[in-house]
Amino acid sequence: MDYQGLAKRIASNYGKHQKVKSVVLAGSVARGWSDEFSDIELYIIWEDEPTNDDRMSLINDLNGESVVLHPFEDDEWADNYFVDGVKIEVSSFLEHNIEEWINEIIENFTTKTDIHFIASSIIDGIPLYGEDTALGWKIKLNTFPEELKVKIINENINVSGRWRQRYTLAEREDYLVLYSLIVFEQKRLLNILFGLNGMYIQHPDFKWLENTLNKMQIKPIDSIDRFKAVYRFSPKVGIKMLEQLMDDVFELANDYLKNSSLKI
Repeated sequence: MDYQGLAKRIASNYGKHQKVKSVVLAGSVARGWSDEFSDIELYIIWEDEPTNDDRMSLINDLNGESVVLHPFEDDEWADNYFVDGVKIEVSSFLEHNIEEWINEIIENFTTKTDIHFIASSIIDGIPLYGEDTALGWKIKLNTFPEELKVKIINENINVSGRWRQRYTLAEREDYLVLYSLIVFEQKRLLNILFGLNGMYIQHPDFKWLENTLNKMQIKPIDSIDRFKAVYRFSPKVGIKMLEQLMDDVFELANDYLKNSSLKI
């Protein structure tokens, strides 16, 4: 399947609407990570609020099938439908909201995951319509503020109090709680690594972990295997592996903080 070709056809259709300012291809297709299970993720940037009729008419023009128009929530209009058997996931935002979120990052150093996710999609995205608008945002986001790196590290470098219960949970075979805790701690480590590498989080649940770690220059040795191996062995062995991984990530983080003139 020529995902990018189909995405361009869909973007061209959206670009005909007078309210649409820009269309950006996002997700695994834009990053070159797509496989036979992938869908097409598109960001539609509007100058004015789209109505349900606006959204539905554009989908009808594409002969979209199995259409779901989600209600407006968290400053987003989300649409799901199929074209030529491929699932299309549309996230629609207002132009001024995107600009506000970018300013939250570069001026206020926000660490909100949902805003970083959108920033990552813009950085890695492929503009298909209204290229100047999207490229302008890419330029603004291209320099990751050092203040933001330090803030992300400081927010994630302290071990949670619950982590002290890890061996008790393993002894009790309370595995649901234990593995929820392990996932929580791994996400903290990944947040630190994103900060150290000056990268915006690419997915709220850290999807495509191997591809993401491959992009990072600053990371412990054998990071990919070590993140995965925690789940391949007995719980106690997995805990030991995670402890060693935590030590290595914290050492990288502390080295960065020592060499930084910023204290946030």
